[in-house]
This record gives sequence, C-alpha cells and structure tokens, in this order.
Amino acid sequence: MLNTLVFTNTTAPDGTKFLDVFYPTDETDGAMNFSGSSRDGDHFALYEIRGGKITQLADNSTVRPRGGGTFTGFGSLARQGSVLTFGAGSTLGAGHYAIVNGVIKVLADEAADLPGLAGNFAGLPSNFVGFDGASLVFAAVDLGLTPKPGIYRADLAGNLTKIADIDTTAPGSTRKFTRFGASDVAGGYVFFSTDRGLYAAAPDGTLTGLGGSDILSAASPDLVYFASGASVVRVKMSGAVPEEVLPDAARMDCRQVRSVWQVDAQGDDIVIGVDFTDGSTGIFANLSPSSASPGPQLGQAIFVRGQLQFALPTDAGKSYQVEFKATLNGSWTVVQTIMGDGSAKTLTFAVSGRSGFYRVTWQ
Repeated sequence: MLNTLVFTNTTAPDGTKFLDVFYPTDETDGAMNFSGSSRDGDHFALYEIRGGKITQLADNSTVRPRGGGTFTGFGSLARQGSVLTFGAGSTLGAGHYAIVNGVIKVLADEAADLPGLAGNFAGLPSNFVGFDGASLVFAAVDLGLTPKPGIYRADLAGNLTKIADIDTTAPGSTRKFTRFGASDVAGGYVFFSTDRGLYAAAPDGTLTGLGGSDILSAASPDLVYFASGASVVRVKMSGAVPEEVLPDAARMDCRQVRSVWQVDAQGDDIVIGVDFTDGSTGIFANLSPSSASPGPQLGQAIFVRGQLQFALPTDAGKSYQVEFKATLNGSWTVVQTIMGDGSAKTLTFAVSGRSGFYRVTWQ
C-alpha cells in the first residue's frame, strides 16, 4: 500500500505551503528527501523527512561549494545511507553535488574536465542521475558546447569515468548513440536511456539492451523499475514476467494519476512522484516488510456515499488501532480499536466534507 508523505499544500518548515514537490528519494537511514517550491514560487529548496518532520537542507540562497554563486534550482535527488546527491543549477552554471555529514561537496560541474578528453562539461542537466552509495552516474547532453555527450560516473572524491558516449555503438546495431537521458546504478551495473532505448552496462563495460523507457530506477542489479505515462512496471533482468506496480490511470488519495515523473527504488521499496489530473502533485512510498516492521496490508480504499471503506486483515489476539490526523504535521488520534480474530475486517469512516490521513497501528 502506498503511503502519502508530502504533496501540494503541505505546510513547509517556514510555515508557507508547498506549491510543488519534486524528485523524491527512497528512504534510507531513517529518512528520505525531496525538493519543493513555496512562497509564491520564488523559493526553491532541498528537504529531508525524518520521523514525519520536514527539515530544509539548502535553498536558492545557499552558496555552492566551488566557484561561488548561489543555487537557482534543484534537480534529481538520490539517497543511499546518510549520503544525499542532487543536481542543481546556479548563477554560475550547473553541477552535481553530494551532502556528506552535513557538508555540500562537488562531484561534477561545468568546470570539470571530461575524462580522457580536452574540454569541460558544458551541458549538465540537473536530472537524469543515479547513485548507489559509492558513485553517481549522470548524463551530459548536447547543448552545442559539450564535446562528448554521454553517460559518466563520478565517485564521492570527484573522480570521473565514461560509461558510454556518442562514439559508442548500440549493441546489436551499427548505429551509435546520439542522445542520453535517465540513468541509475546498482551493484556496479549502470542503467541508462538513450535515443536507441534502455541499456545496462556491466562492470566489465558490456552493454545489454533492455527495451524503451524514459524514467527508470535500478533497485538491484537484477531488478529495474520503469515508468511510462501514468504507470509503473518492475522487471527482473533474469527473465521474470514484468509486474505492474502502479496501473495506468490509477487513483491515489481519491485523485486520478495523469503521469509519473519520478521513480526511486531499492529492493522491493519504491517511492513514486506523480501528477494528478486536477493539477496537483504528490509523493507516495511503498516500503516492503524487510525494511519496516511487519504489519497489516490494508485493502484498497473505496468511497461509498461519503464514506471511506477499506479491509483490514487481522491476526488472532492482536489489537489494532485506527488513527486519524487532519494535516501531515498534526497529531494522530485513535478513532477505532479492533481486536483481531484472524479474519479481515471491513472498516467504514465518514469523510464527507473533510480531508486527512488514516493509519493502522497494532500490538
């Protein structure tokens, strides 16, 4: 079941409301991150959610660590352990950065030398990145200035290597790559999208074609998530049948999903960023039992005549508390207690004219 973390109109740390939220990461080390805008759209910042509390890490008044200038916007975020990486524009150019022990450091920017070539990166979009805790993979695109558009890897010390560029021939073809997009890395394997489709690069450099997708996330060397339009699918590279995680045009928080703009996964855990047909945005998470305390798997919520209904499977002898709060930063209140008997209980709550959040705890 996907749980709401933050969405448009959630209260930001400065007391204003988020206008938009972007680029959610998966949860590691007890926290996850996202970027957002507030204050009539003139404030952009990086945030962390830990224990339900939202904290700002950097914003468009923060001075970047090399060459001066302030950040002007934040792109794709990736988190492993306590390390966060992010892409950002600035008043003096774009780059990729990491926050390590609270300190922002440069991994690659437009002053960095292309590995093995004369010239610098001159087209670094602040998105299209992946991070596995040891290295960041990213795309350099052709803005008429970059000598070699391609996919590159940077370690936390800022050392750069090439994965593929416009001189690389696509597997099973005589044609070379010309454009590069999203990328991710897991267990030494690099996944990236191009004008020729989606590819995996093994640690020895061997390339394998995987199909086509614009949005991807590698949960492990054998498990990749793809997003296309308003759906999300996961595929095992070992050949298992693709499994739909988010059906096309699904409803979440009573709103219909129009498109998926971000997927971040580790193992069976996944965070999805979506746009709704009403113009709002949201970030949702699904954590597997291996990464969180085992608990009840709630059935699909439905609405009947102003009432919310969902099924709660129970275990005999366990006590379950249904809790509610009106706002993300509010306090939980117990609204119903159920004693488990091994059967599934259908729970019904009047929700007409109000909004908020429900959760179930147990003991």
